[in-house]
Amino acid sequence: MPITSPRSSFRGLAPIPQDLLDIREWAAQIAFVLRQIQERIRLFQIEVVTTTANYTMVDIDSLILGDATTASITVTLLTAAGREGRDIYVKKIDTSDNTVTIDAEGTETLDGSTTIVLTQRNAVRGYRSDGTNWRLISAIGNATTL
Repeated sequence: MPITSPRSSFRGLAPIPQDLLDIREWAAQIAFVLRQIQERIRLFQIEVVTTTANYTMVDIDSLILGDATTASITVTLLTAAGREGRDIYVKKIDTSDNTVTIDAEGTETLDGSTTIVLTQRNAVRGYRSDGTNWRLISAIGNATTL
């Protein structure tokens, strides 16, 4: 029997469905939501790193800021294999004429290119792993492809 009140029409109260009163059902729903939250945290960790020299991405990196003030640098991404859905962003943060080159692991590609060279301050490239290669998902500023 639903819970009611003589004033329910004034308070906007609605009857509680009987099928939601089972504590086991609530526990199962809460456990399901917690697993979803844990998976999202695992996939979408945010770690920002700034580098002034050649750098190889580590698994927790989300944004790599390349400062090529003193010399051109290369940022090598980890293999896309086993990282399906994983995003990574690389940004050139200095005003020098030096470049920040983004290079994929081994024979993998960056949306079909072997490397991408960022040439302008604040140029950014964002990639998502499809499980085989890195696919371009965002681009701002000048860059050249090789």
